[in-house]
Formats: sequence, structure tokens, C-alpha cells
Amino acid sequence: MDTDTDDEGTRIKAAAELHKRQASRPSEPPEPPARVARAPRPQPAPPPPPPLASVSARSAAVAAPAGARAAPRRPAGAITMRQLIASGFLEPGVQVVYVEYKGATTHGDLTEAGHIKCNGLTFESPSAFSIYIKRLVNPTRKADDGWKAVKYAGKLLEHYKDEYLRNKYAAALAESVSGAGAGTGTGTGTGTGEGAAGVRAGGVGTGAGAAGVRAGGAGAGAGTGAGAAGVRAGGAGTGAGAAGETDAYYGRTYWNNLAQVRDHINTIATGDPTHEWYHHLKEWRGKPFQRALIFNCGNGWVERVLWQEKIIVSGLGLDLLEPFVREAQSEANKLGANLTYVKHDINSDDLPPGPFDLIVNVAAAHHISRIDKVFNSLRQRLEPGGLFVSWDYVGPHRNQYPENQWRMMSMVNTKLLPAELPQDMRYPHMPNMLADDPSEAVHSELFNNTLRRYLDVVWWRSVGGAIAYPLITHNDNFFSKRTVDDATLQRYVAMLLEMDYAWTQKTGATLFAYVIASPKQDVDLRQVAGALTREDAREARAHANGGVYYRPTSVAWRLHMHAQVGRARARDATARGVLAACTVAAVMIIVAVVCLRRGGRCCGSVDRRRFEALAF
Repeated sequence: MDTDTDDEGTRIKAAAELHKRQASRPSEPPEPPARVARAPRPQPAPPPPPPLASVSARSAAVAAPAGARAAPRRPAGAITMRQLIASGFLEPGVQVVYVEYKGATTHGDLTEAGHIKCNGLTFESPSAFSIYIKRLVNPTRKADDGWKAVKYAGKLLEHYKDEYLRNKYAAALAESVSGAGAGTGTGTGTGTGEGAAGVRAGGVGTGAGAAGVRAGGAGAGAGTGAGAAGVRAGGAGTGAGAAGETDAYYGRTYWNNLAQVRDHINTIATGDPTHEWYHHLKEWRGKPFQRALIFNCGNGWVERVLWQEKIIVSGLGLDLLEPFVREAQSEANKLGANLTYVKHDINSDDLPPGPFDLIVNVAAAHHISRIDKVFNSLRQRLEPGGLFVSWDYVGPHRNQYPENQWRMMSMVNTKLLPAELPQDMRYPHMPNMLADDPSEAVHSELFNNTLRRYLDVVWWRSVGGAIAYPLITHNDNFFSKRTVDDATLQRYVAMLLEMDYAWTQKTGATLFAYVIASPKQDVDLRQVAGALTREDAREARAHANGGVYYRPTSVAWRLHMHAQVGRARARDATARGVLAACTVAAVMIIVAVVCLRRGGRCCGSVDRRRFEALAF
């Protein structure tokens, strides 16, 4: 089996010394059999780079005497040349692998067992082969990483290893999805076919066993990025988009800016890739709502779409920011829509008096701190038979992703995406979030439980987004700075969506959800009173603590400590540099002064003018 680290040469040298010592010893009784190693514990993420590769007894010109100990075995899970051959990435042959070093190219034969033969020697790993070749030219060479030095068909072996990993993990996750009972089927094209709704890794359409969800079925739900819920800002081609003062808010790129992503999440949420959530709501209701309330409405695109689609007869929009209120009212007036907008702080102001037969939340509730107060109020404002509809972020508080999710998305970003698409992975920094927008995802993690305290859920579709959303959203490599062709982009977006769906199925974790709920008729008033009291205490503690509600996650703490160590090292390096510079300057000045006092002659034939230039 083949694994590599940078101290391959150290192992070779140690093996040679061990062989010499054993050769000089008298014969020894055979050693007891080695203990059977325990199977490694399963890891939530791909195994880390494995330890040293073992070197063949004949590699690197080190001949082991008879009876010498075998080189240490490598751990299970390491990627080997044999695996790459079995997977079809490499083909055995004569002179098919080679090393280019200092202007010379040396070829080797690749065997069926994944070994490399050259100059009568057999090498069990790429590193053993590359260090042998390089030591022929440079005997002082200490170590080498063969995966980054040995080439096959013009590409480094590392390229084939990465391709193998991409296929391996994408296939494994796709298999876990197809076995999750989410309504798989045989579909083709863009998601048509009975039971087919997902996309298979490596292609745009769906296939047999893909992560499908039956139309209107019981699979996971779908969701969108904050501020861009379901359709592009401005509404689904209505021409009433954002403009003026609010462009900065709606100008950012989210995962659902990609049509492929919208089709995916629409299929999960509504059962039809062409149906947005409001299309589903229209069919669900069967008749228009008479009076709708939309809180944190932004520029008003949601209400305009609902009015134009004849889903609502009239609507009242609330928002904290005056520019949004002005723009929303202006756009509604241009359409002649029966829509009214008022400035309103949903955390402190009481909701307008009802009754309403529809209350809508689109990417807004995750900004609410007094979430119990608001949900209790909206329950009271809904008339019997009224509906609350939500399409929002329901993931971790302030985007503080847990350890397993962060590791998985980091692995996908570095191992499975090509060099043209990776995201600049930055864990959301709590001090920056508190400074920029302390309301962002302030209690998103409480949405589910709080909603069910006051409302009966009649439709819930978990969006997912744990993998695909962070890697696509605000990633210019998928948008303005894209360098890959359309087919390549679609292939990797399909892979991300497939893995994202698999993650939601396996862990139950989701970042977004599409929900329809109706008001409870039998609310426990004592439970409500207790929840409101606890909320008051929670908000008071957070206010006293600078807006912080919880302790840092393990990821945030670890990254913080790494940053602290890095800054300390930078300060130490700067201090050492300044001290060294001051020391050198002081010595130069002293030498110059001494030489000047001696009449400009010092240290041989150095003249006075040169010392003056040196010192001053």
C-alpha cells in the first residue's frame, strides 16, 4: 500500500542503519508474531494524510540482508497505486511513469501490483521511486513527496489521487441517499420521470437511484439564501425588481441565483422544479387570500409577486428601514396594487391588528430576537383557517456551524472541487457579525421549536444547504469570476447538490425550510407565559454580554487560538527583526565613528568617504 510524507528519506536512512546493525549481530531467535492491529475507528471526514510510505527492501539502493525486519505496514484507508489502477485511473505498462528533475527525465515501469520498477529495483511507493531518482543527481536530497513528483500521462500522480477521491466520496454519498427511502426512481433529462427529482454527481439530469423525491412527497425540503428567498431579488420576472437605495442588499450572489439550484430546491419543496413556493401555496389554497401581512418585507418583491399571481387581494408590508418602505410603496403604486407599507420594528412594536388570513415570512424571521413574542402575536392575528407561510434560514445561530458540518464542507471544498471553483472558506467571525448586523441569524436555531409552540405545522420541507449553500453563496468562482465552461459548472453543482441532499438525509440537519402552518386553538397559556419570561431573561443576559448568547463553538475556538498563535509569532518575528536591525545599525555606527577618529583609515584600505556613506 502507498502513502507518503516528507520524511521518506529519513525512513530510508534509518532502514539502512538498522540493516547494518542487524548484519553485524549474531543470529537471533525468531521474533514472536506481531499483534493484530485493531481496526481504525470510523471517522466523520476522510482520513487525514497517512504516515510514511514503506520502502521496498531493494528501493533507494538499500539492499536488506536476509532475515531483516519488514518495513512497517501502512494503515488501512490509505490511497494506493493499486487502487488507482483498479479504478481505471492508471494502467500498468512499460516506461509509463517518470520523474523530471534538473533537466533529466527518468522513466519507470508500472506493475499490476502498483509498484514501480527502474534500473532493476522495485519501489513500493511513488516517494521511494522519486527520492531514488533525485538522489542519483543530488545525493544530499533528504526527502520527497512522490505524488507531487512522479508523473503519468503528463500529469502528476496527485491529480489522479484527487480525481479518485472526488469519485469515491461522491459515489458513497449518492449511494447513501438512494438507500435513505426518499422516493428514488428512474429519471432522465432535467429531473423528469417518476420519482426522480435530484441530480446525480457527474451529470445534470437524474438517473436510476438518484436522490429523487416524489412529486409532493415526503422528502426533504428546500430553501434559499438570506435576502434572496426562492427567486432572484425583484420577483420572478415581474419587472418590479430592487432599485435605488436597496441595490446593495439585493446585489449579492446566493446559491439560488443558479437556475440549477432553484430547480433542485423547488423540486424538493413543491415537487415540481418549475414551481416556486408561491405557486405551491396558490394550489394549496385554491382561492385568493383577502388580507395578507408580510413582515420584514424588504423592497416588497414578495407582495408584488403574490398580488400579480392573484394569490392575495390586499397586503400590508412591514420593515424597519425607511428606504425599503419608500421603495416598496413606490413600486406597488406603479402597478396599481392594493399594497400598503409602514415602518415597523418587529422586535419592539406590536403587530398591526388583525385578523389576517395569511402571514408571510420570507428570509426575515431569522432576524427576530423576540421570537416567542412575535410568534405568539401572529398566532393571535391569524383568523381561524388562516395560514402562516415561511421560507427561511433555520440553521445554526449566527452561522456558527458545528464541527462535523465544517469538516465536511472543508473536505468537499479542498478535495472534490476543481482548482477553479473552491470557496474562500472563512468561519463567520462573531465580533464582525455583531458589528455589521447583530440581528443576522440571531435565533434561527430556535425557529422550529418556537413555531410549533404556537402553530400546527401542516407542511414542512427541510431545505438542506449544509454543504452546497456555504460553498456556492458569495463564491465569485461560480459567478462573476467563473472560468470553467457551462458543462463543467453544471457537473460540479450537481455533485454539490447531491452531497448536500445526502447530508440532510443522514444527519437531519438543514439550513433552510419551507413551512406552512395554522394557528393552534388550544395553546397552553402557562407554557406561553413561561416562554416569554425566559425570553426576557435571555435577551437581558445577552444585552449585558455585548450581544453574545452562547459560548464559542469548537470550530470558532480552535480557529481563534490558531489566529492568536499566528499573531504572537508575527509579533515575535517583528521584534526579532527590529532588534537585529538596531544591533547591526549600532555596530555599523560604532565602527564608522572609530574609523573616522583614526583619520579615515580602518580595516585595511577602506577610505573615509565610504565609511561616511555607510554610517549616514
